[in-house]
Amino acid sequence: MKFLRSCSWLLLSSAAVPLAAGQKRNHLRRLGKPRCGDGIRQGGHEECDGTDDAACPGQCQADCRCSSVTTPAPTPAPTPAPLPLLSVSGSSIVRENIPLRLFGTNIVYSWESDAYWNGTGPGDAAQALNYAGNAFLRFPGGEVTSYWHWSAPVGRGWSDSWSPAFNGNYEPSDNWMSYDEYFQYLGNSLPLVGVNMASGWKYGRDGDGLDEAEALALHTASKVAAGEWPEVAYWFLDNEQHLEKFNDTGGWSEDLYASYINMYAPRIRAHVPNAKFVANWKHGASSWDQLLSGAGSNIDMMDVHSYWHRNGWATTDWQSYLDGTGADIQSPYGSSYRQWIQGIKDVGGAREVSLFEWGLSPSPETGPSLSRLQSAFMVADIFMQLIDSELDAACYWPLRVSSPESEHSHRTLLEVSFAAVKY
Repeated sequence: MKFLRSCSWLLLSSAAVPLAAGQKRNHLRRLGKPRCGDGIRQGGHEECDGTDDAACPGQCQADCRCSSVTTPAPTPAPTPAPLPLLSVSGSSIVRENIPLRLFGTNIVYSWESDAYWNGTGPGDAAQALNYAGNAFLRFPGGEVTSYWHWSAPVGRGWSDSWSPAFNGNYEPSDNWMSYDEYFQYLGNSLPLVGVNMASGWKYGRDGDGLDEAEALALHTASKVAAGEWPEVAYWFLDNEQHLEKFNDTGGWSEDLYASYINMYAPRIRAHVPNAKFVANWKHGASSWDQLLSGAGSNIDMMDVHSYWHRNGWATTDWQSYLDGTGADIQSPYGSSYRQWIQGIKDVGGAREVSLFEWGLSPSPETGPSLSRLQSAFMVADIFMQLIDSELDAACYWPLRVSSPESEHSHRTLLEVSFAAVKY
């Protein structure tokens, strides 16, 4: 009770004491420890306190000291470096006529479910390609051609039903694109059809391989004759035979590839007389010379492939691109696409030159993947170089991938997500 009576007294005494003009009631505060910010200079370290600033009128600082000590001005933020300027000159023509056949793309048959193409699912890839003005639509894909049996596909791109290890399981047909469905969704694109030569060689079934290729040509010719399909002018004779395939064999030699070209081309021309054959081979001039000397009469277009990378496969990263340390091309012909393509043209004479696989290599297993903007910027840069290179035809790889979490997800032409087709 004594404590409460003391508090009551203090409150009453505070109310009873008259204040001088401008003076504040701080009697209770006076009883405690002096505090900077209570509006009353209380000596000690306080030279002033708020409006109690007789020692320095109008100059009292937040720490209750006068402004005799000059407060250092804040360090100004560094001036950002000027952005690089892009200057465009209209005085020179890079290429008089840009071939529409440069605007092509690759699909991988085993990744192309019905829902993405027929409009019943989250999008309509066929409509997207028509909208974009696509040229060649390469089918059944790249490396999957060496496993593809057109009349009875497994539905898994890198699985071969001719292999003794094949387990007999086929994917449901609505999960992949058949040869007939390819023409159903082709739209305004140009057909570009692959021929599997590797399975016959790999499994000692060359006769079956030749029969299969001829049946493919015959089926195509009958559809064209009936007016159901457009003419198939270009046929690519397997894919990247010079590289190691099937994990247990080395790549083909020039002579081996030439012999297979010479076996398969006549069987296809028997039903498609105007067929033009595409051979995909290495980048070196001497290697092309050897291939052309063995099969030149059956090679109408010389095809090479190129993916941007830093230092080998799966090494695409943005910083290396900015630093200029990446290898734009894998070629002995020089540092630009123009030099590279011209070197191949010099070897091939009047033959056309194509780049039916180009784009970005996968991202590294560790490190950041490319963003959409970074990928688009790099692809646009490469494509402008292709325009400048006098190339005759090209197909970007790939149209889409099977999973948005794939290490290839930054490489797709269309953003075909599992929610929508965006273009």
